[in-house]
Order: sequence, then structure tokens, then C-alpha cells
Amino acid sequence: MDISEFEKNSLSNIILRSTYTPSANDNDTDKSFFLGIDEAGRGPVLGPMVYSAFFCDENHLSILSDLGCAEVTGEFSNYHF
Repeated sequence: MDISEFEKNSLSNIILRSTYTPSANDNDTDKSFFLGIDEAGRGPVLGPMVYSAFFCDENHLSILSDLGCAEVTGEFSNYHF
């Protein structure tokens, strides 16, 4: 992911994109994914907002745990995508 524009001017609005390309051998349509979206900041009046989204194959959730990521709790903890 190229973040050079953001590094030049972190106060401007920049959209960073990353792509997911399934493997050509990946024919498993029964996979479960977790989707996470979060935001931080105070908004346009008091400061910048930062939004983040990710998805993870259910088979790789242990990697997130090993990295020390917090577990999903509350109302949405049982949702699988």
C-alpha cells in the first residue's frame, strides 16, 4: 500500500486502499470471514477522523490473538461474514 501522499501531508483527506485477491485455487465458498470497522478522532470541527476497516478469514483469527488484538465483545461478537 502506497502511503507516500499521506506522509507528504497528513492533514489533508487521503484515501488509502488495499486489495484482496483470492487465490486462483481458492474455490471454497463456505469460508467465514470477520469484518471490523473502527474510527477514532473528534471530527471536522475539533480535529481529524481516522477510519479503518479490515476482514479476516476465520481460519486466521489465531494470528490476531497472537498479535495481541482485542477480542470482539458485545452485541456484534457472534456475527460472521
